[in-house]
Amino acid sequence: MKSVRKEGFWYEGSGSSLPKPIALTEPWEDKSKFLKALAGLESRVREHGRIRRYKGGSICRICECRNGSTEFEFKGWTWPVGFEHYVEAHNVQPSLAFQKFVLGV
Repeated sequence: MKSVRKEGFWYEGSGSSLPKPIALTEPWEDKSKFLKALAGLESRVREHGRIRRYKGGSICRICECRNGSTEFEFKGWTWPVGFEHYVEAHNVQPSLAFQKFVLGV
């Protein structure tokens, strides 16, 4: 079974081993370029990749807005539909590996 790298999955309370999102006060370098590439990639995955839909939904761990219940999977990576919200609204910076993946696809 192939391992899948995960991005944008956050802690769910005490005992969770997942990281907390870190909101930055200023946009990070290449944020706009990343968001444009992510939107294109998500569109592509909707057409040719793998999406999982779940009942219920996720809430933003920073502002508590609803973020949806869909996950994208493509070329060894998976991320939730709400990840774009964290980047756009809260300047959360993705890992360098995920940035490289999104910008290189």
